Amino acid sequence: MVSESDNWERLEFNSIDLGDKRLNERFSSTFEKLAQQPMSPINQACQSWSDTKAAYRLFDNEKVTVDKILLPHQPCTLERIKEKSIVLAVQDTTFLNYDKHKAKTGLGSIGSNTDKGHQG
Repeated sequence: MVSESDNWERLEFNSIDLGDKRLNERFSSTFEKLAQQPMSPINQACQSWSDTKAAYRLFDNEKVTVDKILLPHQPCTLERIKEKSIVLAVQDTTFLNYDKHKAKTGLGSIGSNTDKGHQG
């Protein structure tokens, strides 16, 4: 028997509406694959060439927008965080710049020479 926590991705996007039942189903199956391997690139998470192509076609479809994807996800997230006393929303925009490191060989630059505050 599959528990709710084992199938959270289906529940999370149960009400997604991309304007086409087939797109909704493709999104659900693609998201399930990506959720099972969140650190993997699409081609690795999808495992087969046909599923990989289908995922890229899905994300390239003009009916599939960030807003439509977030619409069912946001209330589910808000409902989950109501149960918690503390919620951390951490974002890390750190990057490492080795442009001036003496041992650097073969690494490209980050940004451009005109990026003020991001050099060195």
